[in-house]
Amino acid sequence: MITRPGYGRRGITKHGHLSLPAHARRAAGIQHHDRVLLAADPDQRLLVVFPPHVLDEMAARRFCEGVGR
Repeated sequence: MITRPGYGRRGITKHGHLSLPAHARRAAGIQHHDRVLLAADPDQRLLVVFPPHVLDEMAARRFCEGVGR
C-alpha cells in the first residue's frame, strides 16, 4: 500500500506509466516493466498496488477453493 506522505508528487507519464518510488517497488517485489493491478481509495489517499506474484497467488488460491467444492 502506498499512502501520500504529504510532500512530493507522483503521477502518470505521457506513456501511461505510473511512477512508483524505488523503495516501494523493491518492498513489493515489483520488477521493471511489470504490469500491476491498482486499487485506489481517494478519500483515504490510499493506493494499493498488486504485483504479478500476488495476483498469481490470489488466482491460484481462488481456483483451489473452487475445485474443492
